Amino acid sequence: MTKNIIRYPICIHYEDDTAYGVTIPDFPGCFTSGDTLGEAINNVQEAVELFLDPGDPIPSPTVDLTTLMSDPLYLEGKWYFIYIDLSFHKS
Repeated sequence: MTKNIIRYPICIHYEDDTAYGVTIPDFPGCFTSGDTLGEAINNVQEAVELFLDPGDPIPSPTVDLTTLMSDPLYLEGKWYFIYIDLSFHKS
């Protein structure tokens, strides 16, 4: 992997008859969704690209999920690690 492709945790929530919601905890306030699980995961890259402004620092990825998993915001979610390509970002 290159240094611009970093693995981040995401939390996915699903409720019956709705879309899959995705929270990206290392990018506070960055969310996305999709009608299918695959679509929701694929939308993460675009969400991060729209979220980061030029000059914003790139956050370090959370490696230990212990604290995140005990946060009430994420109790019902499923955790995944995905690679996000940050080569678009000019800091």
